[in-house]
Amino acid sequence: MTEKTRKPFDLDLLEELESQKQSNVQRMRLHERLTIRTKVILQPANTTDAMRMKIQGLTCDLSLTGCRAVFPVGVMPGDVYRLIIELEDREIPLVFGRCLRCRMINDSAFEAAFSFFNRIEVDEERLRSGARGADATPLL
Repeated sequence: MTEKTRKPFDLDLLEELESQKQSNVQRMRLHERLTIRTKVILQPANTTDAMRMKIQGLTCDLSLTGCRAVFPVGVMPGDVYRLIIELEDREIPLVFGRCLRCRMINDSAFEAAFSFFNRIEVDEERLRSGARGADATPLL
């Protein structure tokens, strides 16, 4: 690429990136996140592939519109998955979510963040009751 073919730098992109700081992202959240460690089963959303892959993981946090979880293998950002989340003695109805990001923690652990297509059908108090002990602190 030469100086003549290089496009000028777009300052709007830089401003957008700066607006994505943690404090701004937290203010934009619609629902508080609770630190909840519970079992989650992940499968591809489409029926054809659902039986080919089934991964068990552990949630890091959970809100009515999304979650973070740790899995033994990486999942693909942008792909849609079905998530079965179990809280103590109850199971949250089947949830479909898009993987927003996936990062490697170590060779056998990957953290993935999901945005649900619909709010989960559990009231926030019931969700809080699924949080355990000191892990029940809200994340804003």
